Amino acid sequence: MGNYCDIAVAWLDVPMTLSDELSQTIYETVKHLQPDCPINSRLGVGRYD
Repeated sequence: MGNYCDIAVAWLDVPMTLSDELSQTIYETVKHLQPDCPINSRLGVGRYD
């Protein structure tokens, strides 16, 4: 995500069995590389914009 211009949205479709730790890591990574990019609610365990 860091090699592109601004990304409009991160649409993730992951299983709800994703661990809280991994969900948080994904969320933080996207926000680090694309701070203004909203993340949909399918990241799991309540991590989304």
